[in-house]
Amino acid sequence: MAVKVGNSYVSEAALNYAQSQVKEDSKSKSGSVINELSRQFKDVRFTVGTQPFNGKGNNNISISPHILRQMADDPEKRLEYEALIYDCQQELKTSANRPSLSAQGFIIGSDGGLRKWSISKGDTGKRTRILLNMTEEEFKQRLAGRLPDKELTKRQEIAEKIKSANDYLKSREGEIGFQGGSVSVDKDGNISITSIKATVTFNESKRAAQLAAAKSVGDIRKLLKILQDDLEDCEAGLQNNMCDEAEVKKVKNMIERAQSRMNELSTKEDNQNNNLSIDLLI
Repeated sequence: MAVKVGNSYVSEAALNYAQSQVKEDSKSKSGSVINELSRQFKDVRFTVGTQPFNGKGNNNISISPHILRQMADDPEKRLEYEALIYDCQQELKTSANRPSLSAQGFIIGSDGGLRKWSISKGDTGKRTRILLNMTEEEFKQRLAGRLPDKELTKRQEIAEKIKSANDYLKSREGEIGFQGGSVSVDKDGNISITSIKATVTFNESKRAAQLAAAKSVGDIRKLLKILQDDLEDCEAGLQNNMCDEAEVKKVKNMIERAQSRMNELSTKEDNQNNNLSIDLLI
């Protein structure tokens, strides 16, 4: 279980250990502090400074001179950072068995922040250097065994986002016009949702061509029946949010054009019939 000492989170085991190791000589110099730490933590290689990747082996801990002075002057700070070093030592022991690991260590910065660095060697011989900054909360979670590596954390976050996106699409099932959707993830882990929704559209160009090709009142009547079906579809689509007012208006305009054309053809046919009657009388 992680507990807070000063501004740091440490394990109970670390706190108990540090309490048993606090010296009466709290006024020792920074160099003396490093020497004392080296005697207390025999498996750790201590250095002064805050530069990563400057050590070999899997047991490096670098400490800022500012922190060493605090440890020398303040018994509570000494207790806090010795407990923190204890936990760092345990962490280094746990991760030292990674086959590809060449070197690793912790850095306690001048602000008390903690960083972990590592050098790994791949199959090709290429070395990979990683520097991980940890907040107090992250280190607390790591001590409690709940903090995985950053890549695993990112994958888990993406998986949760994908699940939320799929749940959203599932919640829309049964919605009028909704025909499903898909979830995609880009290289940066950003989630995109594409939904597929049925729409109702009026094929204005096709009906205009049919109207232009109509040669008789009978042809127009057939077209008007088709246009009436189009109008019903668009009005139903408007009610179900599958089209807008513009589509309905297009159909109505086409119906007006068809009726006007039918009147023209009807007049023309009447005139032809009248002329035919006159010719027969003559």
